[in-house]
Amino acid sequence: TCHWRLTSDYLLRTSCSMALSVCGGHFACLGGAVQRSGLSRPHGPERLRRPTISLPQQRASLAGNKVLRRVTLHRKSNETKCRTAPSCSLIDILPDETAVFNFVNVVPLPFWGAMLLAPRQEFTKKVMSSYATFVALGGIYLYLAYVSLSEPAILEGFSNSLDLTALTKAFSYEKTVAVGWAHFIAQDLFVGRWIYLDGLKNRTFTAHSLLLCLFFGPTGIISHVATRAITGAVRGEEPKDIIVEGSK
Repeated sequence: TCHWRLTSDYLLRTSCSMALSVCGGHFACLGGAVQRSGLSRPHGPERLRRPTISLPQQRASLAGNKVLRRVTLHRKSNETKCRTAPSCSLIDILPDETAVFNFVNVVPLPFWGAMLLAPRQEFTKKVMSSYATFVALGGIYLYLAYVSLSEPAILEGFSNSLDLTALTKAFSYEKTVAVGWAHFIAQDLFVGRWIYLDGLKNRTFTAHSLLLCLFFGPTGIISHVATRAITGAVRGEEPKDIIVEGSK
């Protein structure tokens, strides 16, 4: 019995000493880690002023700092892009030459149709007597000319000389072709207007001359002058040109 008691006491003391040593080492390591991280809990009055920062709070603070740093860098990057991006010009905002070219092709067709199909209608006479359509076409031409001459290569083609080689090079660009086409459309419609109004004054048939003017330009003038002369000779009347009569 005495031997059993001595043995149990020895085991108890050994277990307690081992437990105390392990716990002491654990708390020592924990205390050192806390002291190194700067999170040691103060004593006395200072303990009331400085709250304890837990590990989750520290991790949240570090994560928030990373997010804030990323947002700041992103904002600085955007500010740099805005400062270095080129400013938009008037050409970038307005339609390009392809859209204007397609628009110019369609706009004059109702006027040609009215002169061909309803030449005696008061609406056709009123519309074709106005200069509003030609002012609008002139504005479109000026815009296309501005777009075309903004290209240094096109401007150089017109600046050197006006021979066939230089003009061929200048008209090899789509913008220059759009300008020339707008020129043809506006001028052909203006000549067609003259044929139409002159035919009304001299009571001359003009449908064939208008078609020739629409597709072949100056040939419509030749056709109308010849038709007017033949009609006047048959009637025994001298034709009166509206341009000449209007200048008197």
